[in-house]
Amino acid sequence: MLRLDLHTHSRYSPDSSLDVKEMLTTAVARGIHGISITDHNTLKGSVRALELGRDTSLIVVRGMEVSARDGHILGYGLEEDVPSGLTAGETVDRIVDQGGFAVAAHPYRFWSGLGEDVIRVTPFQALEVLNSRSVASHNQRVERLAQELGLPATGGSDAHRLSDLGRALVLVPEGIESEEEVLLALQKGLGRTAGTSRGSARTARYVAKSVREWVVRGFKRI
Repeated sequence: MLRLDLHTHSRYSPDSSLDVKEMLTTAVARGIHGISITDHNTLKGSVRALELGRDTSLIVVRGMEVSARDGHILGYGLEEDVPSGLTAGETVDRIVDQGGFAVAAHPYRFWSGLGEDVIRVTPFQALEVLNSRSVASHNQRVERLAQELGLPATGGSDAHRLSDLGRALVLVPEGIESEEEVLLALQKGLGRTAGTSRGSARTARYVAKSVREWVVRGFKRI
């Protein structure tokens, strides 16, 4: 199986300072076969990864994490930025209109999750059932919801630091070589997740970081 990290953040996100080239180099060194740099409300990180990825063995999937009015949504296979501040339904429509793949990110997260009620009435194409920055109980709830709704699963580290890259992955069949083939495999439900959830030590760091950044932003969500 190929190992893909489909949720990461570079310096183009306001809460990360990671260099794209260093992210790609680290991914290759860790035996990761594909990556999506899903920066908040911009494709800049993905565009840069696509340029640099030509010199690596990595499959680069274009993506971004859109701040919808209801919570965060991952859009893959995009040609241009999807604006923030729309409803979840409008955001999904914008992603699909580009031929993209719309995924509900970490649905049960306090700061930025969509929540179950929104997901049930929004035509998502998949749910992120394993996010390494979410606690195990949240990831388990998402997995049960995906099974109930018959939706495919995705996963990713949600890395904002190099040490977190690859902590959670989605596995797809061997032989896949492109973004288009990755998204088709996910749509068909051929992906399965592997990795870890957020433990107590990482939770303490995560909460402290989130609160600090929240204050700096003037008590506004990303």
